Parts: sequence; C-alpha cells; structure tokens
Amino acid sequence: MRRLSIATKTCVVLSLLLLAVSFSLYLANNYYFSQSKSALGRVISLDVTPRSDGFFYAPEVEFFTPSGQPVHFISDIVGNPPAYVVGDAVNVYYQENNPELAIIDDFYAIWGNTLLACVSAAIFLLLSFLGHLSLKMKHAQFELKTRHDEFCKRRIQTV
Repeated sequence: MRRLSIATKTCVVLSLLLLAVSFSLYLANNYYFSQSKSALGRVISLDVTPRSDGFFYAPEVEFFTPSGQPVHFISDIVGNPPAYVVGDAVNVYYQENNPELAIIDDFYAIWGNTLLACVSAAIFLLLSFLGHLSLKMKHAQFELKTRHDEFCKRRIQTV
C-alpha cells in the first residue's frame, strides 16, 4: 500500500473528528427534544449587536409555561436582515427545569450546528480522497516515465 501524505492523513482525521462531533450534536438534539415541551411564543423585541460588517438582530421571545410563568430569552438566530420581526408568533421548545434555555422551532436553530459539522466532515473527506488520488496519479506518471526511459535505453542499445 502506498503511503498517504500528511495533508491527506490530516484531512481524514479532521473528517472523522467532525463526524464524531456531528453525531454527538445529533444525539444531544434528540435528547433535548425528548425531554422538551413546546409552547407558542411571541417576538417582543430585537436584540441589536453591532459588528464590523453592520448590525445584526436576534429575536427576544416571550412565552408562558403551563403554570402561567412568563419566560423571556434571546434566540441564537442572528441575522441582517432579521429573521423575525416584533410581533411574530413562534413555536418554542423548552425544558421545564430550565425554560430560559428555550429555542425557536427553526431548522437552522435546531440542526444548523449538526449540519455544519457534517458538511465540513464531507469536505475534508473529499479533500483527503482528492489528495490520495493526486498521489496515485503522480506515482502512475513516475512509473510510466520510468518504463518509457527503460524502453528507450533498450532501443538505443539494440541499435
């Protein structure tokens, strides 16, 4: 078996690590939702965060637990333009023992990190495959050149 380059090995290791992270995030999400309750909430304000490339907005959401306790939280969904506007109704998931750690029922908020880790793993896996393929092609070219040189030497010797 031919040896893999350090870059190819690094890409394989990073890919495996990112797949492990992705699987862990998937399991954590499944556990969170198996323990969660849902409620209807409302966006009550937008939390503004200045950054070097402009202002970004995160919705502040209020919802009520079944006992009537109001809960406020600022979502991790940040954007410019804002993904939500004041007054929007949103479905939220929360755990009874810590309702302040609620999340909005939004694909990116729920699965964004898992998807990012999985796509990154796929990219590193593709890079490792391309690196391995490149080494195979270089080796094949070297073999072909060596055979050609030997053939030319034999032809010259027979003349």
